[in-house]
Formats: sequence, structure tokens, C-alpha cells
Amino acid sequence: MTGAGSDDRAAFFAAFDSMLQRWPADSQVVDLESDFGTTRVRIAGPADGPPLVLLHAYQATSAEWVPLAGLLTGRYRLYAVDLIGDAGYSTAGRRTVSTPDDLVEYLDTVLDGLELPTAELGGHSFGAWIALTYGISRPARVDRLVLLDPTMIVSPLLKGYVFRALPAMFTPTGASRLSLIRWETHKATSTNSGCG
Repeated sequence: MTGAGSDDRAAFFAAFDSMLQRWPADSQVVDLESDFGTTRVRIAGPADGPPLVLLHAYQATSAEWVPLAGLLTGRYRLYAVDLIGDAGYSTAGRRTVSTPDDLVEYLDTVLDGLELPTAELGGHSFGAWIALTYGISRPARVDRLVLLDPTMIVSPLLKGYVFRALPAMFTPTGASRLSLIRWETHKATSTNSGCG
């Protein structure tokens, strides 16, 4: 939400919090501290279930997993991460996530903070790319990968998409992100826009 006005931020977090209320009732929230900043993780499911760490798409949040959470918590212990650098309650620290190696080290801090020596990783779009990158770099820590609509794995991003996404990447305002989301969804509107 960098660059958004205080009214935009308040509206976003009101919609975000409303969406998060749909998580299973027994969910909890933890904030993990590292040099990369504070990472918010929403946890749900049986404590003895196999751990499944969920990584959302670019410009999204952990709220994108709400529709699946109720289905998955019967079997898995879910850890839905709000990735640093995107919308949500995670906040950047003194060290930035700028390279794939940084992403791998960042996910190390998340798994370490959650006390998970290994886990299954599930990712959507750019989150799937992150999960695969981590799995290649740290195969001993990844039990299984679930990649939904993975981006940049088989082929690079289309030039047309990159052209449309540049304003949201270099000037990440609420308006530029909403414009990209509307273009991605063929101008569909929803009260959940921007929340994943």
C-alpha cells in the first residue's frame, strides 16, 4: 500500500479485515521478526496436521486463500503468509528482498520463525514461482510443492503484461494497482479488489 493516501489505506484494511473474518474460527495470527521486517502469518488447522505454507500472488495478500482454508484445515496445518513488499500487515525491515537469493533467505526466516524444519509449499502465480525457487534452493526443507497458475516457470511474462504492470511496479499507488487488477480481470469489479 506504499503511496496510498490514509483514506485509501483505511478502506483497504477495512475490506482486508472483513475478508479475513472468513477464516476458520480457530485461526490465529503470528508476527515473525527478522532483518527483512515483520511477516504476518495466519495459522489454522490441526496442530498435528502436515504443515502447508501458502504464498499468495503478486500484489495480493493471504486473504486470497480464504476460499480454500475451510477445505484444507480438515487435514493440514495452514500457514498463510502475507509476503513482505505486498499489501497486508507485513512490514519491511532494514534488509530488502531484491533478488531470488534474498527471497530464499527470507523464506528461511519464515520457516524458522514458524519452527518448521520442513513443510509443503503452496503458491499462486508469483507465489508459485517463489515456492519453486525455494524448493530448488532448499530441497531438504520442502516436502511437496503445489503450484497454482505459476508464472515465469515455463516461459517469461508476456511483453504486453509487463507493459501494463510497469506503472503498478514503479508507482505502486492504489489507483495503479486497481487499474492493473481491472485489466487482469477484464474490468470485473468486486468489493474484494486488492485483497487477493
